[in-house]
Amino acid sequence: MVNHPEDKKIQQILDLDYQQYVSPAHKKMKMEILLKLEQIIKEWIRDCGALENKDQDTINNSGGKIFPTGSYRLDVYGPNSDIDALVVAPRHIKRQDHFFDVLAPRLRQNPDVSEMNEVRDTAVPLIKMKFQGIDIDLLFACISHRKVGNDLESLGGTDIFRGLDLASVRSLKGWRDTDMINKLVPENDPFKLCLRSIKLWAKNRGIYSNVLGYIGGVTWAILVARVCIDNPNTPAHKLLAQFFKFYSTFEWGPKNPLSICPINTDKEYVPFTMDDQLFRSWNDDKMPIITPSYPNSNSSFNISDSTKEVLLTEFTKGAMVTKAIFD
Repeated sequence: MVNHPEDKKIQQILDLDYQQYVSPAHKKMKMEILLKLEQIIKEWIRDCGALENKDQDTINNSGGKIFPTGSYRLDVYGPNSDIDALVVAPRHIKRQDHFFDVLAPRLRQNPDVSEMNEVRDTAVPLIKMKFQGIDIDLLFACISHRKVGNDLESLGGTDIFRGLDLASVRSLKGWRDTDMINKLVPENDPFKLCLRSIKLWAKNRGIYSNVLGYIGGVTWAILVARVCIDNPNTPAHKLLAQFFKFYSTFEWGPKNPLSICPINTDKEYVPFTMDDQLFRSWNDDKMPIITPSYPNSNSSFNISDSTKEVLLTEFTKGAMVTKAIFD
């Protein structure tokens, strides 16, 4: 709940001038869409069990769940935001044979689905689509459990990685990172208001993009989370000023990676080769910003010398503007 008068002004600007908030009806619609998708997922997993000649108990009770990630899970999504959703399936469900070859055609025939695209050849394979007009990015992870029931509420811990393929590990990272951010930030409302503001600012300044060598969604959340953790009990309008002051003067470089929790570089739990992006060193990276969940990795590895210069210029401008406002 936003209580500070200055924070309420920011919230009103974001809502009325920039339409960054959703109506209760829109929020309810997105919740209902996720529930419909989860029911489709459970039916698909049950049918795949029969297709694979599993025993009746496995067919009836395999379950399946959807875990929202990204801005939806952080509760900082707007009317035009997509929903990143992770499909978690039991061990007998496979990405190629079932997720793409069985679920994708089924979704394509669903009258609620349009503009569907299967993205198979990528580090994080997914199905992109519109469901009742809402953009959905559907990721997939197959875990070692025989059943995935309603009692599976968390994907944290290291046991979850047992027997996983690399694509599933990468897919799990999105949920694990947002979950860790939610746990580490001491006060959620100032964080959410500050993050909404920073995301809007970054988009307006043209620096919201991993692909173009700047910073993407979860990385902005990490940056805001660090400021919130360092400044507990601080209203959002002061966090905004502190954000620009902190990052315009931060000593960026590979020897000083920015993180919001201790970094765990142990390779014990994920049996993959070191050449994967999850385990690559950030010794040569320009502005390493480390994801909070294991396996910790640099989420800003695309930043170059030129984009780093642009980012620092924008941080400095932001610091000057916010200081002038307070003065």
